[in-house]
Amino acid sequence: IIKVYGGFQDISEQKLAEEELRNSENKFKSLFNNSPSILFLIQENGKFYSANKAAINRYGYTFEEFMSLTPIDITVSEYKKKAPDKIANALREESQFEWTHCTKDGICFPVEIFTKPIKLNNQSFIFVEVKDITKRKQAENELRFSEEKFRKAFSSNPGIECISTIDEGVFIDVNANFCKAIGWKREEVIGKTSKKLDIFENYQGREIISSSIRKDGFINNFELRIRTKSGEIKDALYAAEKIFMNNDEYMLSQIIDITERKKSRRSGEGERRIIPLTV
Repeated sequence: IIKVYGGFQDISEQKLAEEELRNSENKFKSLFNNSPSILFLIQENGKFYSANKAAINRYGYTFEEFMSLTPIDITVSEYKKKAPDKIANALREESQFEWTHCTKDGICFPVEIFTKPIKLNNQSFIFVEVKDITKRKQAENELRFSEEKFRKAFSSNPGIECISTIDEGVFIDVNANFCKAIGWKREEVIGKTSKKLDIFENYQGREIISSSIRKDGFINNFELRIRTKSGEIKDALYAAEKIFMNNDEYMLSQIIDITERKKSRRSGEGERRIIPLTV
C-alpha cells in the first residue's frame, strides 16, 4: 500500500508540473497574440510558426497564409539575399537591425527588428518583435532636409556668420564671409575658441553675449570690437541666438562690420566742431 501511495504521489507531481507548463504556455500565447507590438515566432527551418494579431493587421496576410511564408517573403527585394544570414544569426544570438518589409498589397515600410533565440517544448525558435519606424524615418528625413536648407542658407548668407558653443566659444562652423572679413581660413578656425584666436578686443563682451544667450536665448545690436587675423581692430554690431543641432545647444552669430560707419560719424562730428571765422 505504501508503494502504491508513493506511485500516486509521483504521478501527482508530474501532473502538477504539466499543469504549470500548460498555464505558462497559455499565458505566453495570450500575451503574444494580444500584444500591440508586431510579434512573430520563426522555426529553425526559417518558416513562420506564429504571427500575432498586430502582425496580421499590419501586413494583410491571414494567419494561415503566414504559416506558408518565411521572413524572406515579406522582405523588400533588395534585401532578400541578406535575409538568410540574418535568420541564421538570429538562431544563435540576440540581434537588432533596421530593415524594410512589404505588406501583402506591396506597400513597403521601414522597420526595426529585435530577435531572440528561445526554446519552446525543447524546440528552437526565433522570437521576433518588429517596430514600424515609418514616422521616425519621416521625421529624420524632414530634419535632414531642414538642416540642408539651413546649411545652404548659412553658407551663402552675404553677412558674417558663425556657429559656436555657447559657453566656451568653440567654433563649429563659419561661412565664407566670416573668413573674408576676419582673415582666418575655415580650417584654422573650426575647433578653436574665440579666446584662443583672440577675436574679441575685450573678452568681457563675449561673456556678456553668452550670458544673454543663456538667459534670454538671443542678443541683438550689441556693439563691440573684434580683431582680425592681421591684428586690425574693427567695430561691429553683434547679434546671436540659441539654436539646436543634433540635440545640442549652440549659438548662431551674425556680425555687421560698422567700422566705416563709425569713422564717418566721427569725421562728421569733427567737422561740426570746426567753426569758421569770418572777418
